[in-house]
Amino acid sequence: MKNYPFVVFVIFFYSISFGQNVSFNPEKDFLDFEENLKTKIITPTYRIQVENKEIRFEDFFISFSELDDSLKIYINNDTLNIYKLITQNIVEFEKQQVDYANSLLEVNYYQELNILMFLVHFYPCTGLGCGVNYQIMYHTGSKKMFAFGRFRIGFDMELYDYNDDKLYYLSKSFNGRNIQGIDKIKYELFPIDFKLNELHPLKETFAEIVTDENENRIVSFKEHWIE
Repeated sequence: MKNYPFVVFVIFFYSISFGQNVSFNPEKDFLDFEENLKTKIITPTYRIQVENKEIRFEDFFISFSELDDSLKIYINNDTLNIYKLITQNIVEFEKQQVDYANSLLEVNYYQELNILMFLVHFYPCTGLGCGVNYQIMYHTGSKKMFAFGRFRIGFDMELYDYNDDKLYYLSKSFNGRNIQGIDKIKYELFPIDFKLNELHPLKETFAEIVTDENENRIVSFKEHWIE
């Protein structure tokens, strides 16, 4: 017990040295982090919940393939083969091919950015499959696509602006639930550049939340984020 204060000091010094804000009030700090994220969201020109097989707005006519077919999204005269894409982020331990999805849930259009985003999933889903969804980003000028995925992390689909002349996608990666019911989720920011073939998250910028699902509480939260 005599060494306890020293151990606490070492842990605190280690976290400060590496620029990480390790929370002593994880519930509050995580809520503050989430509220700050909301202030960075870019509002789309259109946010459309898909209720029919056909969507029309501006000069766009959008539809998608039948549920029993590999997912394709049709935009005017173009066909997007969504199922061939590989996610840029880690979804659950690894990147995934978007061949699981067969249905379209939401369409966001960012007119000034020339970007369409599609939220896709599998329908009708069963079990853990209901927690899987993918976000497809499509540039209407270059006709290039990137895919991101989520597992058990919700169905939100947003782009972010941190006032640094860059466009970001917020990735949330599920890093597993152990037998004690402890979940670990990692947040990362991916700068979006349609001139690239592969995207990478910002180095040394992340947040990590650990939750106890049995007790429905946040065990720990740490972040090293953009101010």
